[in-house]
Amino acid sequence: NFLVQYPASEWASDAHMLLGSIDINRQDYNAAIDDLTDFLTTFPDHSRRPEAQYFIAESHLELDRYGEALELFMQVGKTARTRALEFQAKFMVGECLRRDQSYEQALETFDDLVRNSSYLSYRPRIMLAIAACQVSMDQIDDALEIYQQIHDRYEQQRNYDAEVSE
Repeated sequence: NFLVQYPASEWASDAHMLLGSIDINRQDYNAAIDDLTDFLTTFPDHSRRPEAQYFIAESHLELDRYGEALELFMQVGKTARTRALEFQAKFMVGECLRRDQSYEQALETFDDLVRNSSYLSYRPRIMLAIAACQVSMDQIDDALEIYQQIHDRYEQQRNYDAEVSE
C-alpha cells in the first residue's frame, strides 16, 4: 500500500527491499523475485543493487533454477560493495554448483575460497562445504579428515562453535 500511495518517496527503495525480504522469509520465492526485480527496475543505480541481486539469486536457487542463480551469484561476487556480501556470493556459487551435483566445479570454487587470505575468518564454513562435496562424491575418508581438522583447529575458538558442532 505504501508503494502504491508514495512511489516516489525517499523510503520507496527500502520498502521494495523489505517486501523482498518478507517474501523470502515466507518462502514465497517467486514473489521475492518479482518484488526485487521491481526494485532493480525502479532504482537501477541504487547502492543496494548487488544485495537485491543476491536475494534474487537465492530465490532462484531455492526454486532449483541453478543456471539463473549461478549467473547472478557470480555477478554479485564481482560487484558487491562489502567483503561479506562478496564472500557470501562467491560461496553461494559453490553451493549452487554443489546442489546441481557439479561436485568437481563446486570443489574448485570452495578450494579457491579457502586459499584466499581475505576470507580467512570464513575458513571453517568453507571447509564444511568442501567436506559436503566430498561426502556427495563418496570420498568419505577425505571428508572425515576435514571434519577432524575443523574440530582440532577451531574447537577452542568460540566464534566457530556452530561450525565445530556441525
